[in-house]
Amino acid sequence: MMTRTSTTMESAAEAKVWNTKNLGLRLAFDFIAGFSAATMVAPIITIIDKGIMQNASGQATIKDSLKDSLKTLLLRPHTIIFSKPFGLICMLYGGTYLTANSLDTITSTVQNKPSTHVTSGTMKFAASSGANIGLCLFKDQAFARLFGPGGPPRPVPLPSYALFTLRDCLTIFASFNVPPLLGPVLNKNMSEELKKSISGQTIAQFAAPAGIQIFSTPMHLLGLDLYNRGGKGITWGDRWAIVKKNWGMTAWHTFWRSYKGRCECACQHISEEVQNRLVCTIENGFRRVNKRQKSAILQRENQLLREQLSTVYASNDPRISTSPSDANFSHSPQNSDSSAFPIEGSRVPITATATRNDTVLRSLGCIIVDAKEIDEIFALYFLHYSKHLPFLDSQITPNLYYEQSPLLFWAIISAGTRRYTGNPTLYGSLAEPVLELVWSSMTSGTVIPNIQGLLILTTWPFPTNSTSKDNTFTLSGMSVNLALQIGLHVPLQGQEYSRTRIDLSNDGIARRVQLWSYCVVVHQKAACSLGYPITVPLELFQRKLDLNGVMDFAPRSLKLELRLASIIGRINSVFSDFNFDDLQSQPQAAPAMMLNVFEAQLNEPDKDGTAIADLEILYLEIARLQLRIYYLRCPENTNFSLNLTKIYTTALQVVELIGKLDGEMDLASFCPHYVYRMLALATSVLLRVLKSSLAGYVTDELAGKTTYFLAISLLKKMSVQTNDMPGRMAGILSQLWTSEKVFKMDGGGEGSATLRIQSRLSMSMLHDTMWRWREEYGGQANENSKLSRTKDQNLDSSDPRTVASSIVEYPQKATEPGNTAINNTGFIPNLDLTAMDVPVSSQDLLALDDASFLWDPIDHGFESMIELFPDSWPL
Repeated sequence: MMTRTSTTMESAAEAKVWNTKNLGLRLAFDFIAGFSAATMVAPIITIIDKGIMQNASGQATIKDSLKDSLKTLLLRPHTIIFSKPFGLICMLYGGTYLTANSLDTITSTVQNKPSTHVTSGTMKFAASSGANIGLCLFKDQAFARLFGPGGPPRPVPLPSYALFTLRDCLTIFASFNVPPLLGPVLNKNMSEELKKSISGQTIAQFAAPAGIQIFSTPMHLLGLDLYNRGGKGITWGDRWAIVKKNWGMTAWHTFWRSYKGRCECACQHISEEVQNRLVCTIENGFRRVNKRQKSAILQRENQLLREQLSTVYASNDPRISTSPSDANFSHSPQNSDSSAFPIEGSRVPITATATRNDTVLRSLGCIIVDAKEIDEIFALYFLHYSKHLPFLDSQITPNLYYEQSPLLFWAIISAGTRRYTGNPTLYGSLAEPVLELVWSSMTSGTVIPNIQGLLILTTWPFPTNSTSKDNTFTLSGMSVNLALQIGLHVPLQGQEYSRTRIDLSNDGIARRVQLWSYCVVVHQKAACSLGYPITVPLELFQRKLDLNGVMDFAPRSLKLELRLASIIGRINSVFSDFNFDDLQSQPQAAPAMMLNVFEAQLNEPDKDGTAIADLEILYLEIARLQLRIYYLRCPENTNFSLNLTKIYTTALQVVELIGKLDGEMDLASFCPHYVYRMLALATSVLLRVLKSSLAGYVTDELAGKTTYFLAISLLKKMSVQTNDMPGRMAGILSQLWTSEKVFKMDGGGEGSATLRIQSRLSMSMLHDTMWRWREEYGGQANENSKLSRTKDQNLDSSDPRTVASSIVEYPQKATEPGNTAINNTGFIPNLDLTAMDVPVSSQDLLALDDASFLWDPIDHGFESMIELFPDSWPL
């Protein structure tokens, strides 16, 4: 109790400490910096404002006024610099800059932060805008009196004040609020070639203030006219004629004048530089050193530091989990904190700048994220996202993550801002600068932190409105190639890939093994979710690790994901070479047998007696779904009705598990991109079964319909931005559900399970569904469907015996009587011998007719399985 009380008192005392060191000097330098910047821009702005006012009052045209003022500035500059208009302009901009700088100083004083601390956000924007609007109103009424029509000065009417205020509000809104919203939209519609020259954010920063002059200039001119000609005896038509006459020229000059505020950045840099140089003392031990000798010493120290840093980062140890014990997935809400993996092992050396407890403001391009936002985003990431990629330590500060790798830091920020409500505009503007940072970081020496950043960006990519723009496969491939480059695939021989000494202790090897494993898993998921083949022999590398025993360092859950990735990779490798387009001319024994083999491999995790968490069960069911989808490519298989039931049940389980995990850990809001793609795949399976002739093979259509609607709701929840892929997918699947002809044949009959798209591996089902949507709602014809119709026409014109041998009929339902009759091949339909304890001899397997002979050379799919042996077979 005493300890808690004393801690509370210490915290309260610490909170009351103010940083008052050199406070007077800091405020003085704020004043100097603000009015120095104002003095630099005041001459030009004074001349332009004077021209606008004289043109509005009829004293002179803008051209004549500018010519006269510029001549005076060159020949007699003191007459302008010491004039009242010049003083008013200096007061306006100097006061605005002083307000911003003083707010930084006051904040650093009250919150006990360094004098170089810079604030951002609503408070600074409101204070600066308030000062600017108030001083601008005072300046405008003074200019109206100075350069108005002849006669004694009159009071400025209230409508003029209101119009001036509205003009300033519009200008501030267009300068500060519009560019963050308009920039990402422009980026999406710009060509890649144009993006190399200029960014959408830069265009928005110039275009928004320029465009708003079209609306703000008439308000300014109308306010001046109300003062110049009074409010009586003049119709609004007369006033509009004056405004219309001066509109274009005034808007043009006001546009160029508006960029005076760009020097605010220079003002801020001046203030920061001065604050950094405030403390200047001569120490007691000071002595003058020969400059050449001092330079040589500094060069030697610099070289020594470079060698030390290269040694540190060559070991690549940003604290990946090194515990060989099982990392328990705990997804229940009451212990969500414990679901994060325990991080052990050696710590990364912390440099002097990283020892500060205060998070430092960071910027990337035109984006600035203050310290408070960084802390909140990091907390959100480690609470909801890190459990899916548990190789980072929440105890490391954001400052240290940034020093390890800016790419890793901004990758964490990118993932954390997906659901961050503190600054909703942040996420939409991060995509372009972060992806540019990815390419520029490829030459960095901090390879392992960069790999971690790539894995995060792959797992939670920036939203796109099309699968063709999905870059997850590219980013994950980069992470694998970087891992190969530094020898992560051979952790025991990692020294052979480095010029400097690396850590090959048990902890160091464990870190390298686990990071390589995450590279394999993430790349496999990215490839499978898009239907791409993997060209890197990841399975070969992984088997070498197993033989060397280094996989014992990986936690059990990671081993399970590696096992599933290995099985799915072999499935896609085996069946990618099988010719599903010509099923009638080749036997089905080989694919059916291999499907049973892979089914047995996926059943092994359920039989080892180890408790499996719900998230692991989800990944296991997703693997089963990707395997069983290949059953739909063999509709003439005698067990088709049983296999179809398996596919349907697995799709239901995948959707229901995601819904269950969403209720427990809000999975839909924070799920990896892979989970979204697999949810879309499962939903397309349900759609295909329930909306085609396959519906007759399932008994519980109501459960399928309910689960289908649940999937659409989950897809909507997964959406993080308007018109992104999860949101669009929900709309597409909703439209297809209401369609009456999506799976109908051209003649109006019932369609079948035949897939027009075959090359996208297990994802062919989803891509086929998307093409059917494009045909019905997008006005695009699928070339594969044209080829299918051409084949059908050729069959109609061919020999009747050929047609008869080419007709494929679905087997009878398992529930119909007489289904156990022996067919002409000697097989019993719907009888799965592998599921029964019946010994089957080799003679029984070879009791086939010529059309189904196992070793028929026409069966290219089975030949590929032999070539891939033993990778395609269980050990």
